[in-house]
Amino acid sequence: MRFLRPYPIRSTHWSCSTFAELCRTYSTKGEFSKPYALELEQWEAWNDTFKSKYPKTYFLTEKLLDSIQDFIMYPSDVYHNIKYYCKNRFIHKTHIVSTGAKKGQFLDHEERMLNAIMNILVDFVENDSSIEHLTWETNLIHDEDWGVFPEDPHYGTMTEQALGAQTFLEVYNWWKVVRPTRKDPYEDYEKGSDWRITANIEQAYHEEDNLMIEKLLKYRHRLWT
Repeated sequence: MRFLRPYPIRSTHWSCSTFAELCRTYSTKGEFSKPYALELEQWEAWNDTFKSKYPKTYFLTEKLLDSIQDFIMYPSDVYHNIKYYCKNRFIHKTHIVSTGAKKGQFLDHEERMLNAIMNILVDFVENDSSIEHLTWETNLIHDEDWGVFPEDPHYGTMTEQALGAQTFLEVYNWWKVVRPTRKDPYEDYEKGSDWRITANIEQAYHEEDNLMIEKLLKYRHRLWT
């Protein structure tokens, strides 16, 4: 059973503990310190370099400590797996994607897709993250905390996490504030205006909707907490 083979998901790992950092600092004479955060590719490079230069210290701090933690915390991991399965299955129902539409409201497939995508963003911003946290993320830059130093050409530039947060806030504001106030394209047509004007407005709206979906999908992999 999957519950008996839990995958440990924890906010703290022994490989990131003060003890592990002291081991790294002492064994490498201060050459290696674990960065606060890195992009995935940078983490791979950091691990490869650390492992090649100090294999024993790498094994102790990055592998052995977490393996011991996994063994000791196995019972609690099983418990949490069952707990979160029940919460996700019966309370949060994360296997279901809602369109956010009112019951009884008709939406064709085009609108359902748009609403479902945007409702996922709304759920992320309002329930899993927050506007305040995303605003904080928009200020993240490549610096020493990210293992980037002044001589690096990327030093001082915005991280992908910051760019993703900017995009989420932009699209969220568009969906919640801007889009609902768009003019009805049929308003003037019903008053006798040229149908081509209505068609052009509708086309512009479709292009705007698609642009926002494309912006969101570019950073889809950042929709996590």
